Amino acid sequence: MLPHSSPGRSAAAPPDVSAALGFALISGGGGRTCKGGRYTLSQLKLELQRLENGLRQQGYYYFAAQDLEFLGDTIGNDHGVKLLLKLKDGLGPRHLEAQRLQEIKIYSNYQRSDQQGGLADTTVYEGLQIICQNCPLRPNIMAEAVAQRPGMLYNPQTHEQTIERLANYNTFQYISLNYEPVEGQDSLLNLLIYLSPQLPRSISGEVGAAYNSGRYFGPARQYWRMRRESKQDQE
Repeated sequence: MLPHSSPGRSAAAPPDVSAALGFALISGGGGRTCKGGRYTLSQLKLELQRLENGLRQQGYYYFAAQDLEFLGDTIGNDHGVKLLLKLKDGLGPRHLEAQRLQEIKIYSNYQRSDQQGGLADTTVYEGLQIICQNCPLRPNIMAEAVAQRPGMLYNPQTHEQTIERLANYNTFQYISLNYEPVEGQDSLLNLLIYLSPQLPRSISGEVGAAYNSGRYFGPARQYWRMRRESKQDQE
């Protein structure tokens, strides 16, 4: 089985948003703005994006660059400006909380009836709820591909690992990872993984992948593997 030693797996309490922001400020060799450095709006935008990425790495799924603002003070500064970085007022509680995965459901032969209480079976393996009829992969093989586990903090690296591992099986024509908030909880997400197996009697011909963010903060990535029939199949 592939190891799942990715960031955020520990059940330890995540840092509060101020501590997480401080860590993001000093990580990666520092930011694009520094004392005595040149001040441009484009640099500030790049710095805000860098901080957004740093917070996402620490589990802040809902956090976005738009949640921060720079305040400039030019009074008493000779050809210079003092910058203050702060969180915007009025942010929703989810933006200020690192998000932990509560449930992970995998629809490995997805049909809408699976979600509507149909005849699909549910197998629980390593905390993963695998829901399907005529499952294309055994539970242990599926578990090797999924880098996330219940109790882990959201992390974009494990998100990408899961997409890539599932795609490398060459089993599915459609892969979608969706995160949904848990009702009544500001720091919990459910991960829903929808998979559609490849169609029979065709050969692989990957022409590209499609991505859909859903909302501005959400890396809910969808992957389509296109297939075409060979001339022999058509005859």
